[in-house]
Amino acid sequence: MKKQKMAICLWYDNQAEDAANFYTSIFEDSEILRISRFGKEGFEIHGKEKESVMTVDFKLNGMRFLALNGGPKFKFNEQTSEYSLRIGSVRRYLGKKNSNCKYLRIY
Repeated sequence: MKKQKMAICLWYDNQAEDAANFYTSIFEDSEILRISRFGKEGFEIHGKEKESVMTVDFKLNGMRFLALNGGPKFKFNEQTSEYSLRIGSVRRYLGKKNSNCKYLRIY
């Protein structure tokens, strides 16, 4: 199987773990790979309780996904963060004049 170069990030307010559990229950070759939790650090910025779910790394039918509890304080926008795509690959897509860009615009 060819190695996956990029993972899709799904943005939620607080439902990342529930969504990942639901999706992995209906697709074959699916599993929760890792759950990251908020610590006490940064509470004044993100407002998330200590030990609440920050991200869920999971796969569906062999494809990797990341579910992120980013809202409601931080709103989803038209840019998606570069998760596992090497920045060199982004530079090839965007050209040298935008070589410091760490985001891809999705239309």
